[in-house]
Amino acid sequence: MHAPSARAVGWELMFEDEFTGSALDRQVWSTRYIYDNDQNDTFAANGERQRYRDNGNHVLRDGHIDLVAKRAKVDAEHEFESGLLRSAQTFYYGYFEARVKTPSAKGTWPAFWLAADRDRDGDIQHPPEIDIFDNANNGKDSTSSMVWFGGVVDKQSKKQGGELVWADPAVNKGEYEYYQSGKDLTADWHVYGLLWTPTEITLWLDGKRIATRKYSWVDNAGQLAGPAHVLFNLAVGGPWAGRFGIDDKAFPQTFSIDYVRVCQLSSNKKKAHKACGKSTVTPDPDTHAFSSPVPGDLARPQVFAAKLSKGTLYPAETTEVTHKFSSSVSTKQAHDVYQYLVDSKGQTVARSHVSPKIPTTQWAGRNIAVTMPLEVPADLDAGTYKVFVAVGSAVEWDPEGKTFLKAITLQYSPSVKK
Repeated sequence: MHAPSARAVGWELMFEDEFTGSALDRQVWSTRYIYDNDQNDTFAANGERQRYRDNGNHVLRDGHIDLVAKRAKVDAEHEFESGLLRSAQTFYYGYFEARVKTPSAKGTWPAFWLAADRDRDGDIQHPPEIDIFDNANNGKDSTSSMVWFGGVVDKQSKKQGGELVWADPAVNKGEYEYYQSGKDLTADWHVYGLLWTPTEITLWLDGKRIATRKYSWVDNAGQLAGPAHVLFNLAVGGPWAGRFGIDDKAFPQTFSIDYVRVCQLSSNKKKAHKACGKSTVTPDPDTHAFSSPVPGDLARPQVFAAKLSKGTLYPAETTEVTHKFSSSVSTKQAHDVYQYLVDSKGQTVARSHVSPKIPTTQWAGRNIAVTMPLEVPADLDAGTYKVFVAVGSAVEWDPEGKTFLKAITLQYSPSVKK
């Protein structure tokens, strides 16, 4: 079931955004968390003082994007608006890298991290979560010279692991580890990297290895969780970043991202390289090769559109959904496509499967459309539902254990009428 690491010849670029356009690509990025039907705009449990908005909070200029936090009275508990990016594409394992410039004001909390997307049943688990960096600046016990990092674990089940395997001497060890850089990290651009394997995570800063810890991307039951999406966000305040107050007069503040890249080990000699894209600080793929429960050269099709044949779903009737995909692949396998009807609570109420499998030759370097029947249950209640699609290879991954590699939410939510 594992793809042997000996087959890998280098890093293949799976995802990249250099933010060179004039506007954020909304097919590539969402600006809210996946929770609450993709509309969550703050974490109340963190006590943050911002809500994520699209009011000049994502500004592209000079080949990078600024996530902008500014004073704006949203409600009684949130007096800031800010920016967030969540990737539509999802991943299992590999090398993740971003070049960023973090804000300097006390009370700001920029972060670059991975969180679990929907699994094959449309459910979302937390943990797992990998924090590539948190630079919460409260001016005292968490400053702009510190890099907080790690994998979030469930302290009761202890299924994820989390033990520190190796650390640079400048890493302060405790319940929450951080790296003490000895310099103001907000003064210039820096490259943060994550090497994520099925058993470990390794953090890098400007090409320097910072720490390695044991980590398993599983839910609290010990099962493989949904794939990870990439997140960037600029939070404000709360018990951590705002512990000693917020420098209100310093706003607006920006968290700038020059580029983000994701690479995975590949045996494709034409696409695999020693470096991840244009990176100059990529971990050596020979030294850091690993085996994975998901084949390293598994195709990852992207869904960019979906359309219902009927604008309204009716109980006990069958409608059709056409999914449009774009992909380049490196395998000779065929792929399963599963479709899910999910209710407002995130529960799957109907599932369908396209047959026969779609051969790789139809995916490579082109856009294709797949039309699938959607049988609406007879006892379906009136309400709002969404359709998701999952794509994968059943050759090395059992269909019943399949997890979403990519899920698309329709741009509208069709009502169900009786």
